[in-house]
Amino acid sequence: RMGKGLHVVIPWILDAPGPVVTTSTRPDTLAATARHRARSGPVAVFDPQRLTGFTGGLRWSPVRGCESPRIAIVRARGLVAGAGLNTPGSDLAFWAGQTETALRCLLHAAALKGAGPLELYQWALNRSATGDALDALGGLHAAPGWNEALAAVVHADPRTRDSVWLGVRQSFAALSDPDVLAAVDPGPGEQFDPVAFLRDCGTLYLLASATTSGSCAPLVSALVDDITETARLLAA
Repeated sequence: RMGKGLHVVIPWILDAPGPVVTTSTRPDTLAATARHRARSGPVAVFDPQRLTGFTGGLRWSPVRGCESPRIAIVRARGLVAGAGLNTPGSDLAFWAGQTETALRCLLHAAALKGAGPLELYQWALNRSATGDALDALGGLHAAPGWNEALAAVVHADPRTRDSVWLGVRQSFAALSDPDVLAAVDPGPGEQFDPVAFLRDCGTLYLLASATTSGSCAPLVSALVDDITETARLLAA
């Protein structure tokens, strides 16, 4: 629990021959390596809680690419993992699967509808507001059966439904912070492009404070999964 940044993480970043994604609760890694990494490619910082004062930080939306059912599935899995709901061997495994189903449906619906993270957060806060999501999933371009999957969750037994929706709210809890919401709601031309990031040998620093990193963990996990899945596709 001591010295891993100085003796392990920083040397790895300085020596890395390709793109780098690194997470931290403090800006020391950024300060020690950013100038060196800028020689290899673009440097970006995802700092939704504004720990560094870094201007022009990266902006990435969890809805990005979720028009594709495959990406919506991967994104939902990342959010659930970051929320700590899919711990192997725990009683949460069943609820993790149900929460994943609800999240992938909401993400897919948001992408099809052109909705942003704010509307996604409103759906998470109030399941009765998901009528628009159900309408979007009933459209021509929606994944078959996803409308029924979300409806089954929304209209399930109250105890089951409430437990699943608790996981949905937990996955998007960080969006209650206006700074975090702004960081995941990019304007035109501001959206993070993982393909360009990887091909240009970029470096991405992900920061969240130690005291509130738990609430941001689902978003960080989903962003890392987005980059990892893109890397797999490029490699293939």
